[in-house]
Amino acid sequence: MPTEEIKSFFYDFPLTIDKILDYAVTAFPNNEVVYWPPGGSRVSVTFSQFADRVRRVAAALMDLDLKPGKAWELGSKVAVLEWNTLRYLDLYYAVPSIGAALFTVNAMLAPKEIIYTMGVAKPEVFIVNIDYFEPLLKPILDNVKSIKAVIYMSDRGKTPSQDYGVKMIPYEDLLKHEPLREFPEIDERTPATMLFTSGTTGLPKGGYHTHRGLFCIHYPQHSP
Repeated sequence: MPTEEIKSFFYDFPLTIDKILDYAVTAFPNNEVVYWPPGGSRVSVTFSQFADRVRRVAAALMDLDLKPGKAWELGSKVAVLEWNTLRYLDLYYAVPSIGAALFTVNAMLAPKEIIYTMGVAKPEVFIVNIDYFEPLLKPILDNVKSIKAVIYMSDRGKTPSQDYGVKMIPYEDLLKHEPLREFPEIDERTPATMLFTSGTTGLPKGGYHTHRGLFCIHYPQHSP
């Protein structure tokens, strides 16, 4: 019998979201992600191509001076109001992998509740599909003063219909950025995603998941 303790180092690294992406690219580089929006064209990318998209988006977001979080401490918040698209998948990996928190705005809430949750969360960047949600853009910007930049997305080649008084960036510009070579090392207890409840009594309540998947209630109920 061996007298020394045998240790496994299989998971001897922070279990952060970028590691999932790295594994997918290593194990299945040519598997495909297929996106086909209603009324739009079919888009297919391999896992390797998808990882390149994520790295480009991540690098572009870092240029916006987003601050990384720490263990149990939120960094900059990036709010996303979008349906289930390839772009959302980009952001699900890109935003947490640079240490920021991805705020998945609940598109099924009433407009006043969406504005309320964003006012509580105080995101610095707002990413929005203007094909569906442009009517909410001005009310949100009028009420949520923490937003410094808006990144707009469209499957129809649409552009904003007016000047909203903040920096406006087309999502396609993010994909033109030079890709990030290495993701920063992040504590696995850093908040990765944040969300608010729906279907409960009173106003929505907020919390976050860490990279490791632990959930923490963060925002108690507030008065409007």
